[in-house]
Amino acid sequence: MMKTQIKISPLFILVILACFSNVYAANTSELEERIIALEKKAKKTEQKNKRKFDSIKRKMAKSEDRLRISGFMSAGLTKSTDKVESFGVTFPDEFAFDPDSMVGLQFDYRISDDFSATVQTIAKGGDYWDIDAEWAYIKYQKANNWYVRGGRLRLPFYLYSESLDVGHTYPWARPPIGLYQTAVSTLEGLDLFYSFDTMGWKHDIQTYVGTSKDQIAVATLTFDITINDLYGIVYSLSNGPWLARLATNRFTFKLNNSDIDFNGEDIIKTNNAALKYEDENLLISAEYGHSYARNNLIANSSESVGLTTGYRFGQWMPYAVHVSNNSLDEKPTSPTPSSGRGNTLGIRYDINSSVALKVQTEHLYDFEGTQGPFSPNAGAEEAVDIYTIVIDAVF
Repeated sequence: MMKTQIKISPLFILVILACFSNVYAANTSELEERIIALEKKAKKTEQKNKRKFDSIKRKMAKSEDRLRISGFMSAGLTKSTDKVESFGVTFPDEFAFDPDSMVGLQFDYRISDDFSATVQTIAKGGDYWDIDAEWAYIKYQKANNWYVRGGRLRLPFYLYSESLDVGHTYPWARPPIGLYQTAVSTLEGLDLFYSFDTMGWKHDIQTYVGTSKDQIAVATLTFDITINDLYGIVYSLSNGPWLARLATNRFTFKLNNSDIDFNGEDIIKTNNAALKYEDENLLISAEYGHSYARNNLIANSSESVGLTTGYRFGQWMPYAVHVSNNSLDEKPTSPTPSSGRGNTLGIRYDINSSVALKVQTEHLYDFEGTQGPFSPNAGAEEAVDIYTIVIDAVF
């Protein structure tokens, strides 16, 4: 069998290679153009995404500048010689954490140059850690010396009313029993604040109107509280370490319980005066409260006086408190007339600028046949001692 041999001319091979070379060059050039186009498109997309991301970052930074979050808390250990109850707070006859433990968060958001919003939520051990909004209001402030607020506000009955739950702001482990006593601490309404200066003295005036609703536990019963026709005014005068304060208000007070078919109503008027001197070392504070009940059906007319003295030695501040509470009704018809005295000794140690440790003993006595500063049938004897250790912090 014969084999056929095919001879390929070298010229033919050169022609074929030249053709393939042209095709390859054309494909390579087209591919390079596509790659360049894709790179340009990817760069444009990257620049566009970067602009979007930068815009989001600016908006987030702007929101962070508008929002301020702060908080406070108290962790306390409390024991009473008798199990007693005062305005919904139970002091057990064994050490417990609930009566003086709480945590709160406050959110302040600047809506615009003139408007801001504030919400403060609090959970208290004595209320089974239920979360409640103590503050929730909108504020309008056009100038530095006046503003208007609307929503849920703190009732400004006392010298420390604005910071009543922020234990770090006052010297005691808790506000003195027998002086700082109120079944309701907030109102839903409006207030107007105005301040001005004369000869180095600062004048602050606050007026308010509103209503309020709450509940209070007395022994095994829970009563609904309704406050209507509430209005009042507060005037403060301050200069350096000196502060003087006057407050008055009037409201209709209703108390009811459907389980026992109880409904009561009274008209209450309260007055409060306070004078405080506080420099870097010395603290002296005096406060007077007067409450008048027109009908004495569910509340009694009374007056109370409190005096606090303290002196700082570096991070330490020992303090002493005396409180006197007297019923003004010769023949009280209210089911809760109260009288009594109280002496407190304590010491505060500032661990740092945000955390303070307080240890105090409170002796309540001389109830004059009443239940004293405690709820009816709360177990109070002729004298009660309350021991407390608490850590207060702000953040």
